[in-house]
Amino acid sequence: MTRPRIALTPRLVSDDNHKMGVNLAYLEALSKNGAKAYIVHNDYQSIDDYVEEFDGLLVCGGDDITLKYLNGEIDSKDNDDNYRQDLFEALMMEAFEKAKKPIFGICRGHQLYNVLKGGTLYQDIDKDYKDLKGLHSSDQSFRGYRHEVTIKKDSSLYRIIDRERIKVNSFHHQAIKDLGRGLSIGAISDDGIIEAIESEHFIGVQWHPEKLNDEASFRIFRAFIEMCR
Repeated sequence: MTRPRIALTPRLVSDDNHKMGVNLAYLEALSKNGAKAYIVHNDYQSIDDYVEEFDGLLVCGGDDITLKYLNGEIDSKDNDDNYRQDLFEALMMEAFEKAKKPIFGICRGHQLYNVLKGGTLYQDIDKDYKDLKGLHSSDQSFRGYRHEVTIKKDSSLYRIIDRERIKVNSFHHQAIKDLGRGLSIGAISDDGIIEAIESEHFIGVQWHPEKLNDEASFRIFRAFIEMCR
């Protein structure tokens, strides 16, 4: 059986913004679950070629979505490279969606797709989310479990995992506030943070399944890869 080809958008990985790459865990999770993974260059003129060449798109975790992208606000902490990253990934998502090719968003990728669909974010859940119960933290390890989430029984995610409760890791301080158009909630934490969203050609999770060596995480990657066949 042919292994689907999955495109991954890279991240700036050096202080001088001259190097880009992705965490090896994303590549390994795709490879060991039946796909071929490829890092693509942030080239706006190649987006149509990427859509034609690849069977699916994975948008990884990373830095905050810039305020310039979110609402046009200029922030001294933002830089043009990060803003261009936001625009490139949003255009990639739009192009793959138009072609009806699957998209998987992890952490930042999950948040960015929600914004692309008109949704909003909590910029800092520690400050802006009144019911936070200490379940989430931006300084926790990717690899250890942090808290449980409840999978919605009417969701595609429930059909994939076949469990109502799973343990996840947590490495974020932003989160989805208002759900974007056409999206539904796949999972939610005990304090009400939206942990997974989905639509016909999209699945997004707030946690990092690429770092969890468990059956639920494998099932998510396998389901996405199967969608790409």
